[in-house]
Amino acid sequence: MYLFKQFLISYFFCLLLQSLKIVVEAQNIQQCPNPTEISPCTCSIKKNGLDVICEFTDFNHISKAMDGLKGRQNSIIFYLKLRHNNMPKLQGFVFLGLDIHHLTIHNSSLAVVEETSLSSIGKALTQLDISQNSLASVPSAALKTLHQLLILNINHNKITTIHKKAFEGLDTLEILTLYENKISVIESDAFRGLDKRKLKRLNLGGNELLHIPTSSLSSLDMLKKLEMQENRISVIKEGDFEGLKHLDSLGLAHNQLNEIPARAFSHLTLLNSLELEGNQIIRVDPDAFIGLEENLQYLKLGDNNLHTVPSDALRRLHRLRHLDLRANNISNLLEDSFTGYGDSITFLNLQKNILRTGSVFGQSSERNETRCLLQFHLERVTVITRKYVFRIGNALALGGVETV
Repeated sequence: MYLFKQFLISYFFCLLLQSLKIVVEAQNIQQCPNPTEISPCTCSIKKNGLDVICEFTDFNHISKAMDGLKGRQNSIIFYLKLRHNNMPKLQGFVFLGLDIHHLTIHNSSLAVVEETSLSSIGKALTQLDISQNSLASVPSAALKTLHQLLILNINHNKITTIHKKAFEGLDTLEILTLYENKISVIESDAFRGLDKRKLKRLNLGGNELLHIPTSSLSSLDMLKKLEMQENRISVIKEGDFEGLKHLDSLGLAHNQLNEIPARAFSHLTLLNSLELEGNQIIRVDPDAFIGLEENLQYLKLGDNNLHTVPSDALRRLHRLRHLDLRANNISNLLEDSFTGYGDSITFLNLQKNILRTGSVFGQSSERNETRCLLQFHLERVTVITRKYVFRIGNALALGGVETV
């Protein structure tokens, strides 16, 4: 028995020593170089590795700093942030010998990314941010080796065309954002390589698209969120969103739409949120929202040119919770404006309309407005009108809350 106890003590002591050795080795690995070796860059130690920042310098100094980092074998650079620099070209093999997980090259006049510039970090890199630069096209040749990449940010560049197979090789990509470029053309098969049931979010907002690029989007059948706000799209039609069967959120705000036609979203049966504010919409077809009956809960139609609540179109949306109709030209509410769907709404925004005295919200009496809202089957709703916020669920009106 004594020998067994001695064995256990020795065994656990060895385990403790081994654990301490692992901790010490890990701490030794994650050590920053001498500041003089990587100047003008700086280094700090984070939980998952090193955080290296190089700002307001040029490529030559950055290259020398990378050489200083290469002297630390087995180091993990969890964040490498190159910001506000003068580096129009990212040269080949500049990161050779480094283990980089998150790379940011932001606001650095980057116009050329050489084919071999990222190849050496392709097995480790999970996030790449090359936003606010001078790229005129997607640097496809350099990106194709990034087989572990999850997030790619190319916002605020000068890209005009997304060419065929622009992202081929990015098998694991989940988020792609191309906001605020100058994109007017997206070729068919532009997103080939991203259609392997991985891409979840795509941001094409702030560009110069004139229509929905159906032929390039239709293969992204696992896409959850599509953002196309702030483009120049003037028409949408049935079939434009075919193939996007798992889409949960669609942003079309601040385009040039003047009508929502019948069955425009009929393929988006899982859609939960639809943003259409800031267009020029004057008409919503009664069959516009066919296909959205079971899941749509959030609908933004504010800042358009609607003269009435599009009740016929909304009536089929029996799960609708939030309805934004602010800043339209709605002057009257009919008795059946919310019949068939009003009992599910919990938030209704009618600010900045032209509701006349005598209509439901034109009356100055809080009691009258509450009574009328109950009559309109809005028992659960919080209503924001021109001057008041009303919580109708318990028949309590909170008057005097300025909203404009």
